[in-house]
Amino acid sequence: MNDTLASKIAGLMGLLAVMAGGPCGAECPPRYEIEAVIVGPDCGDPWGAAGVSPWGLNDQDCMVGSFQCVLGPYRPFLWEDGELTELDLPEGVAQASCQDINEAGVIAGTMGGYISPPRAFVIDGDEFIVIEPPPEGNYTDANGLNEYGTVVGTWKNTSQGPVHAYIWRDGEFTDLQPWMEASASLGADVNDAGQVAGSRWNDDAEDFIAFIWDDGEVTDLGPIPGGYASKAKVINSAGKIAGDGKIPEGRSYDWHGFLYSEGEMIDIGTLPTFAESRVRDMNDHGTIVGYCDESNEEPRNTAFVWRNGTMWNLNDLIPPDSGFYLTSGKAINNAGQIAANTFGTEALLLSPIPWKLGDIDCDDKVNVHDLLILLGSWGPCPPPPDDCDADINGDGEVNAFDLLILLGNWGLRSDPT
Repeated sequence: MNDTLASKIAGLMGLLAVMAGGPCGAECPPRYEIEAVIVGPDCGDPWGAAGVSPWGLNDQDCMVGSFQCVLGPYRPFLWEDGELTELDLPEGVAQASCQDINEAGVIAGTMGGYISPPRAFVIDGDEFIVIEPPPEGNYTDANGLNEYGTVVGTWKNTSQGPVHAYIWRDGEFTDLQPWMEASASLGADVNDAGQVAGSRWNDDAEDFIAFIWDDGEVTDLGPIPGGYASKAKVINSAGKIAGDGKIPEGRSYDWHGFLYSEGEMIDIGTLPTFAESRVRDMNDHGTIVGYCDESNEEPRNTAFVWRNGTMWNLNDLIPPDSGFYLTSGKAINNAGQIAANTFGTEALLLSPIPWKLGDIDCDDKVNVHDLLILLGSWGPCPPPPDDCDADINGDGEVNAFDLLILLGNWGLRSDPT
C-alpha cells in the first residue's frame, strides 16, 4: 500500500469516527430485569405484610436477611427457590438477623434476647452454632462469612471496655485486637484467603481508619482521599476493599464510598444532586452496590451500582413501568445479581440483562452506527485510561475479528427478552 492510499484510508477512518461520535463509545450501563419480588409474611390486619431487609446473596440465588412487622422484633429469613422461610431460633431468643450466606448454604448472623446481650451464630445444615465471646466478654456479632465458614465480627463486654474484632473458624475464636495499634476495632468481612477487612480507632476523638488483617499482619488503608476517616465494609477474593469515608463539608462531613485496590484508595463519588454515598456490598469483579442520600432534589435515598469508575442510579436501570423505587442495593453476587430494598415493604432480586456483542454505542441494537464506530477505531487500542469499546473480543486491537462478530449480530437487539 502506498503512502497516498494509506493517508486517504486514515482520513476516511477519521471522518467515520467523527460521524459516529468518537473513536470509542462509552461503556454501556448495566441493565436489570426484576427476577423476583420478595415479600414478608402477613403481619395481620391492619399492618399487612412485614418489611423485608436483605443482607446476603450467594450465586445460587439464595438470599438471607430479616423481616419485621410494625413494632415487632427482627426475624431471620432464608429465601430460596422463590419461597421465604423464617429460620428457627433457640428458645428465649427474641430477634435475629442473618448477615451473609456462602455457596455451601452456611449462614451467619446475630441474635438477641429480651435480657441477654446479642450473640453471633452460624447455621450449617441442621446445626445451629452460637459464637461465644472470651470469658471477659458478653457480646458477639457476625458481619462477614467466607466459603470456608470463617466468620468475622466484633465482641465486647457491654458494661465496660471497647469493641474488638474477631475471627472464628471451626469453633476456634481468635481476638484480633492484639495485632492492632489501637484500643478498639471492628471486623467487617473476610475473603476466602482469610484476609479480614475492618476498622480501628483509639478513642472517641479519633475517627475510624480501615485496615486489612492478613495472617497476623495489619495494614492501615488510611483515610479516604481528601477526607479524614475510612470504614471498611467488604473485601473480595482479589483483596479489594470497599467502604465509606468522611469528606469535610462546612462544619460537618459527608460520607463517600471508596474502593481500595493494590495500595490505592479512590473516592467513588455520588450520584448527581446527592451529597453522600454509602457502600453495602461488592462482588469479586469489583462491582459495588449501596445507596446515595442527602439530596437537594430527591426526598429519599436511592440505590446505586458502581462499576469501572462509573456510578449509576439503579432506578434508571430497571423497567420504567415496574412500579418500584429502589432505596438501596444491599447485596451483589458474582453473577451480578443484586438484592435491593424498595420504598415499600418488598425486597427485589435483580438479574443483569446481557448486552449483545457489537452494540458499541449502547442504543440496544446492532446497526450501521456501531459499524461506523468500529471502522473509525480500526487498529491498535489506545493505552488506558482511554476506552476501546470497539475491541469487541478484547484482544487489544480493533480488526477483522471484531468486524465479524458485529456482522454476525447485525440487526439483533441487545435485550434477549
